[in-house]
Amino acid sequence: AQPVTKVVDNIVVVLDLSLSMLAEDTPPSRLVRAKQKIVDLLGYRTEGSTALIAFSGDSFVVTPLTDDTRTIESNLAALGPLLMPVIGSRADLAIAQAIEVFENSKLNSGRVVLVTDGVAAHQATSITEQLSRTKFSLNIISVGTESGAPIPLPNNRGYLQDNGAIVIPKT
Repeated sequence: AQPVTKVVDNIVVVLDLSLSMLAEDTPPSRLVRAKQKIVDLLGYRTEGSTALIAFSGDSFVVTPLTDDTRTIESNLAALGPLLMPVIGSRADLAIAQAIEVFENSKLNSGRVVLVTDGVAAHQATSITEQLSRTKFSLNIISVGTESGAPIPLPNNRGYLQDNGAIVIPKT
């Protein structure tokens, strides 16, 4: 007799929807590229459940754990930084919420896939501490470039500025 094991690959995808994701250093934009990467990832999923969390200054579960990747893909299309109620980039809150999604589903293991253009150093420390108390792993898909690009405002009104200087977020 041979033992039979079933591999279950559960993933929570965490998408950065901060304003910097509108930068166009990876044409057409970081956000479009990030969404394409997630769609590619979903296309490779053959087992396990997947959830989608979006974050900016706060974090929101867009799609709870499901094996229906088409639902996630449909929800993904509508997401953008200008829909988010709080401006910012709090990856640490999103990772905490991803852990909560796993724990609420009574899952002991899984992967968090963070799709972002950057994480502040103090948040990276917080994320490391949060994950160290779990069996969940973290994978990061980075979008953007080292040189960065300005953030275009809607309706061709120029670029995001801070005290008169154009904001150029770098990855």
